[in-house]
Amino acid sequence: MSRRTELALALLRVPVGCLFMLHGHQKLFGAGLERVTEQFGAWGVPMPLLFAPLVSVLELVGALLVLGLGTQPVALLLALSMALALALVHLGGQGLSGALPRLILPKVEAPALLLTSCLALALGGPGWPSLDAAWKAGPKTGPGPARAAEPEELAPLRRKRR
Repeated sequence: MSRRTELALALLRVPVGCLFMLHGHQKLFGAGLERVTEQFGAWGVPMPLLFAPLVSVLELVGALLVLGLGTQPVALLLALSMALALALVHLGGQGLSGALPRLILPKVEAPALLLTSCLALALGGPGWPSLDAAWKAGPKTGPGPARAAEPEELAPLRRKRR
C-alpha cells in the first residue's frame, strides 16, 4: 500500500473514531441508558433493551479507531450498526424503498458518511501509524524502544539516512 494511502486511512480513522466515541459517551453518560432505550423503542428499533446498551458501548469502543487498535473488526461492527440505524431509524423503517427522496435529508447524510467511512476502514485497514501496524511489526530487535511498522516506501529513506 502506498504511503499516501496509509496516511489517508489514518486521517480518516482518527476523526471517525472520535465521533463514535463522543456519541457513545453521550449515550452512556449524558442521556443515560434508560433514556436511550426509551428513544430506541420510540424509533421502532426491535429489542431496545438489548440494542440500546449494545450500540452505546460499541460506539464508545469506537475510541479504539483513534489508536488504530482492532481497526478492521471494530470498523465492520460500526458499519453494521450504521447500516441498521439508516434502515430502521433515519429512513423511517422504509429501508431502500423510500431512500432516494430521503437521501438529501441532513439526518441521513451523517450516518451514511459514517457508514461508508467505516466500510473503507474495514476494507483498507488502519493506515500508518497505528497500534495495529505496530503489533504486526513485532518488537524491534536490539536496544531502544519498539518502532511502529512503516510503509515499505519509507524503508529506503531510512537506510539512506544512516
